[in-house]
Amino acid sequence: MVENSATTYVQRGENSNRTLHHVAIVRDLKTVDPTDHGSISFNLPKDLSNNYHLVAFLQNTKTGKIISVTGASD
Repeated sequence: MVENSATTYVQRGENSNRTLHHVAIVRDLKTVDPTDHGSISFNLPKDLSNNYHLVAFLQNTKTGKIISVTGASD
């Protein structure tokens, strides 16, 4: 599950008193066995809005190469 965008107000450190803007934040990542034809579930955020979408990708476990990608949003 990916959150499209978010902002964070930083109170301390090198970015103190700054507002940082983030995009495409991975909030939940699942690994699924492709031979298992069951279902998977995600814990949806309490503040779920149109600010989230799902992304699924097929990856070669030996090379790490991404073979295919698809996504869904409301």
